[in-house]
Amino acid sequence: MAVILVNTGGFGERIKKEVERLGKIEVVLVSDNKRERRKNLLAKSIIHSMASGLSRTEHSADYSITGPGVFSKWEVLKEKISLKLADLLEEDKSLSFVEKSVESVVVSKGSVLIDGEEHVPEFVVVLESGVDKSGINLDNLYTRLLKKEILPKKWAILGEGPRTVEAASMLADLGCKVYLISKFPTLLPNEETNLQENITALLNNKGVSLFLGASVVVNRYADGNISVDVKESGNQTHHFEEIEQCLRDEEYTLTESVQAAQSAGDGSMQHISITNPVNTRGISEMEVLRIIGGSQKIELGQMLISPLFIYTTPAAATVGYTETSAKSSKKIRVVNPKFRGLFYSVCKTKIPTDYKLVIETEATDFAKKEKVIGLHLFGDGSIDVIKGFAIAMYDGLTPEELLKTIPIHPTSSEEVITG
Repeated sequence: MAVILVNTGGFGERIKKEVERLGKIEVVLVSDNKRERRKNLLAKSIIHSMASGLSRTEHSADYSITGPGVFSKWEVLKEKISLKLADLLEEDKSLSFVEKSVESVVVSKGSVLIDGEEHVPEFVVVLESGVDKSGINLDNLYTRLLKKEILPKKWAILGEGPRTVEAASMLADLGCKVYLISKFPTLLPNEETNLQENITALLNNKGVSLFLGASVVVNRYADGNISVDVKESGNQTHHFEEIEQCLRDEEYTLTESVQAAQSAGDGSMQHISITNPVNTRGISEMEVLRIIGGSQKIELGQMLISPLFIYTTPAAATVGYTETSAKSSKKIRVVNPKFRGLFYSVCKTKIPTDYKLVIETEATDFAKKEKVIGLHLFGDGSIDVIKGFAIAMYDGLTPEELLKTIPIHPTSSEEVITG
C-alpha cells in the first residue's frame, strides 16, 4: 500500500485518479468521519432546496401568488428537512464509494492504524480540521442546525471561500442576520470575476452585511455571549453585540514531515497534512501530487476538470481555468453572455444570469484550433447545467462542436451554446 489518503473526500478521489493514471503506485482512501461528512453534505443540499423555495416566495407577489406563511417557520422546515434527510441516508446504504468508511484511523509515528491494523505506506495524506469539533462549524453546520429547536438569528462568518458564501446565502434565506467578514478585498478570490461580482451583489441584496479587506476580533464571554469588533481598511470600526453563532473558515495549509527512518528505502513514511483545499482548488491537488509523484509534470487543467458547486441562491458552478489562470500560460479569448432568466423577467428584483467561457486559441499553418478550457456559471440551474459541459470539456470540446449541438429551449443552458 503505497499511499493512504485519510478523510480527503472528493479531493482525495482526484489525487487517486491522477496517480493511477500515471501508473505509478497504489492509492487507498479511508475515512473515519465519512458518515458525518456525507450526512452534512446531504443536509446542505436539502436546506439549499428549501432556502431556494423561500427565496422564490419573495418574488411570488410579482406573479400574484400567495404562499403559505407557515412554510417559513423553522420548526416546520426542520421537520421537512429531517424527514427528507432520513430518506436519503437510507438510500445511501445501497451506494458504493471510492472512499472506504472505517471505524478509526490513527496516524502514529511511522505507521497508520486502520481499525487496529497497522500499515506502513510510503505516503499518508490527511485532511485536517483545525476547528473545534464539539461546537457548530462549517464542517458540520447543516446537521447541527437540525438539532436546534430555535434557529439562531444572528451570525458572524469569517472567511471568503465557497463554504463561507454558501452559509451566508442560506442563513440569510432562512431569515437570519449575517455579518460576513474577510481579510481579502473580494469574495471567492480564487474563482472567476463574474462569480465574485454576482455573489457579492447577491449577498448584499439578501441583507448580508459584508466587510471586505477588514480585520476582526471575536470576543467570547464566560456566559456564552459573543461580540465582534471589525476594522475596515479605511480604519472605520464596528462593534456587534449578541452574536449567537460565529463560524470561521480555515485557510489552506500544507505541511509535510518524514516519520521514522530518514529514507524511503529504510521504511520511512512521509506525512502530508492539509487543510481546506477547496479554497485553492487545483493548486492544492498539484502540490500533493508533486510530493507523491516527484518530477512528473502535472497540468493545472487536469485538476480543474472536476466542477465546483457553490450552493448560493441562485447557485453558481465553475469548472476549468479562470481567465486569470489561463492567461499566464495560454492564448485565450473570453465569451461572457449575460441575460435575465425567464423567472425573473417580470420580477422587481432583477437577478441576472451570468455565464463566462474561457476558450484556448492556437494558430496553426492552416487554421485556428480552439478548445473550451473554462466555464463559470451564475444563475438558476447552474449546478445541473455545468455537469454535461464538464464531461464535454474532459473530451476536448471545441466551440464549433458546441454550435453543432441543439440546445433545449427555453433554458439558460442554451446561452452557453448560442451566447
